[in-house]
Amino acid sequence: MNSDGAIYLIDENGGSTELVQTPYDSEELLQKLLADHPHLLAGEQINPDNPRRWLLVSREIGVPDQEGGVDRWSLDHLFLDQDGIPTLVEVKRSSDTRIRREVVGQMLDYAANAVTYWPVDKIRECLETRCAGDGKEFENEIVTALGEELDPGTFWEHVETNLEAGRIRLVFLADAIPMELRRVVEYLNHEMSHTEVVAIEIGQYTAEHIRAIVPRLVAGAPQTAAKRSGLRGSWNEASFFEHAESQLDSENLAALRQLYSASKDMANSCPFGSGRLSGSFNPRFDNLSPRSFYSGLSDGGVYLNLDWHRDGGQQTVARDRFAQAIRESGFAKLPIDVENASCRIPMDVWTPRVDELILIIEKTLAEPNR
Repeated sequence: MNSDGAIYLIDENGGSTELVQTPYDSEELLQKLLADHPHLLAGEQINPDNPRRWLLVSREIGVPDQEGGVDRWSLDHLFLDQDGIPTLVEVKRSSDTRIRREVVGQMLDYAANAVTYWPVDKIRECLETRCAGDGKEFENEIVTALGEELDPGTFWEHVETNLEAGRIRLVFLADAIPMELRRVVEYLNHEMSHTEVVAIEIGQYTAEHIRAIVPRLVAGAPQTAAKRSGLRGSWNEASFFEHAESQLDSENLAALRQLYSASKDMANSCPFGSGRLSGSFNPRFDNLSPRSFYSGLSDGGVYLNLDWHRDGGQQTVARDRFAQAIRESGFAKLPIDVENASCRIPMDVWTPRVDELILIIEKTLAEPNR
C-alpha cells in the first residue's frame, strides 16, 4: 500500500491493478461486514502469540444503567473470544465527527454499566436468540467459532469470572482512526489495568469487480501485549493453588483445598481447566456423565454446570437430584428449569459450610442409585 492509500495487485502476466481506498457508503454496511466476518477484528494482531478468535453474541445489544432496569444504550457489537473475554465494539465511519471524542464517553458508559448490570445469563440468551435467528445450533456455534478444544460449560464460567473482575476488551473500529482517538486509546489502554483498549481500521480498497478489505490494529497493541504477559494458559494442582493463595484468605483457601481433596477421592478423575484468567478443577463421575457437574475455581467460587447434562438418562436424574439438594440447602437459588441453568455459588456462601456441600455431592453424585 502506498502513501496515497492504494493497493496494487500484480497478475501472472506482470500487469497491475490499482485498488483505491474507498469510503463505506454507510455505517450499517461496515457494521454488517464485521458481523458477517468477525476475523476482521484482527485477532492475530491483537495477540500474535495466541491469535484471538471471535464469537459474535449479538449486534445492537442493550446495556442498562441499573439493576433490572430497561436498556438505556445500544452497543454496536458484543463478541466473546476463546478465553471468554467480553469484547465490546463500537463502529463509526471516519466522516462521523463523533469519532473524535463523543465515541470515547459512549464506550466508557457501555463498559462501566455492562460489567455491573450484565449477568452472564443475559449474554447467553442474546447468543441463543442470535443463533435461532440465523438457524444455527447454540453449542455448535460456540465450538465452530472458538475451537474444537473448547469446553462450553467451562467457557461460560470464564465469561462470568471475567465480567465480575471487569476483564473486558474495548474496540474502536472505523475505516480510518483519527490521531485524536489513537492518543486516547493509548492512554486508556495504559491506565486501565484489567481492560484492553484497541483501535482497528478496516480499510476498503476497490477497483472494477474487485474489493479488498484490510484490517489494521493502529493503537493499543504494545500495552495489550504487556497485560497478556501475566495471564495463564494451562493449570495443574500446583499452579491452581498458587493462584488461589494470591486470591483468598486462609479460611477460604482451606475450604477450597478440602473440597478439592474430597472431589479427587469421590470422582474418577479431576482434571484442571485451561482458562487463561483463572483456574478450575472439574470432577468427573464416569457412571453419570463425561462432564463435571460442578467446578471449583481458584478465585474461591463453585460453579454448578447443570445445563451440560441433557441426555434424559441417568445423568439427568442425578443432575435434578443434585439441583434439588443444593436448592433445599439454601446454597443457591436455582431456576425451576434446571436443564437450562448454570449457577455460581459465591465463596462466602459455601466455604463456611464446606462439609455440608461435600455431603450433598457424595450422596447425589457418587451414589446415584440410592
